[in-house]
Amino acid sequence: TSKSPNISFPFEMSEEEDSIVNYNGSAIILGRSGTGKTTVMLYRMLLQSQIFSQMNLPPRQLFVTASPMLCEAIKQAYENLSQKIIDPSNSI
Repeated sequence: TSKSPNISFPFEMSEEEDSIVNYNGSAIILGRSGTGKTTVMLYRMLLQSQIFSQMNLPPRQLFVTASPMLCEAIKQAYENLSQKIIDPSNSI
């Protein structure tokens, strides 16, 4: 097994959110709007990407949403946070 990279996310997570982000397996998150589902899944995707990168493997991830606007916003946030994680001197 690979060691999880030490990633500093811009928002602090609760224990429950942290357990979802670090869960080793597939995850489906359901909940009301404004509960942090999207943020948790974004962090999870970033962490998984870093883990796969350490193993020299491409990540296999799927993020599903019914909203094209949310899809584009997540894509931008993922790219911005990925750059911040790769080069911490970059600002978001």
